[in-house]
Amino acid sequence: MIPLQCSQHEQEEQKYICVHPICLKKVNNKLCCIQQIESTQIYEYFRSGKKAFTNSYILKKQLEEEILKNQDLQNKFENRLMEVLNSIVSWQNNQKKIFKNIADDSNRILIEYQMMATNLEKNPSLDSLIYFYQQNIEENQAEYSNIREQMRRYLDYQMKEIEQKRDILITQKTLFQRDILKFNYLDNKIQFNCFDDQEFEICQKHSNKIKMLCTHLNCLSNQPLQLLCKNCVAVEHQEHYTQKYVKNISSILKEQAEKTELIEKLKKKYSLDIQEQTEKNLQKISEKLASLYQNFENQKDSKNLNSKLYFEQHRLEPSQNYK
Repeated sequence: MIPLQCSQHEQEEQKYICVHPICLKKVNNKLCCIQQIESTQIYEYFRSGKKAFTNSYILKKQLEEEILKNQDLQNKFENRLMEVLNSIVSWQNNQKKIFKNIADDSNRILIEYQMMATNLEKNPSLDSLIYFYQQNIEENQAEYSNIREQMRRYLDYQMKEIEQKRDILITQKTLFQRDILKFNYLDNKIQFNCFDDQEFEICQKHSNKIKMLCTHLNCLSNQPLQLLCKNCVAVEHQEHYTQKYVKNISSILKEQAEKTELIEKLKKKYSLDIQEQTEKNLQKISEKLASLYQNFENQKDSKNLNSKLYFEQHRLEPSQNYK
């Protein structure tokens, strides 16, 4: 904004503004020169327009830093998500490798049987003829099917458990609430009060500024509220004046601002207390779930050991059945 020359005082620039709550308006606030300030008798409330530009510059820098912090937080979150994904992929590859080894071991036995049958056709011997003569094909097939069915059920049980964990994760649509990183909108409106359309007028009776307000409940119930000069208040509100209900509008606005600030501080403290308590409760729940999960894994490992012993007992080893 380029300062304009004052129309009344040509040598002065209009670069000041009154920030008193009474003088501020919703719109169409105007700058004035230094001489106009002195003529208003409330020059103590005037501030140079440079402060507005300084605050605007500082706020801009603050917002830029906040945007960078948000981006940094987003990057860290995405990196952690990628780490989780990579660990899942690594776990998946490890599980595939483990089961491949199991299948290879099983196939090794079946291939050995297959080679024995092939050798019988090419180079039969008395022992091999007796061995294959004694084989009960139907019983062998039933046992193969039984072992494979046991493994299929075991794998199905394991996969269902994995799928349940997956469903718990992917169905958490409210994992992140939209307002978790929501800043309050900056109020770009000028702060004013119920007296914004008035200015400090001069009392015609006493030549004093009209800036006093009676805060007694009966007087506040009268609308619209009316400001009086100190002398008028002493006469019209004598009882309330002696009881100290009459106050300068500036002090009232100051008290309101202080109380509003106190309320905001208490709200923030209350919010932080709730957040801290919530984090403690979530930590306890997490520890309890971890304990339950570990107990469950221990029981599952015990069942897996019993299953493994069962498979070992029913495993067909050609080196033991054929000599």
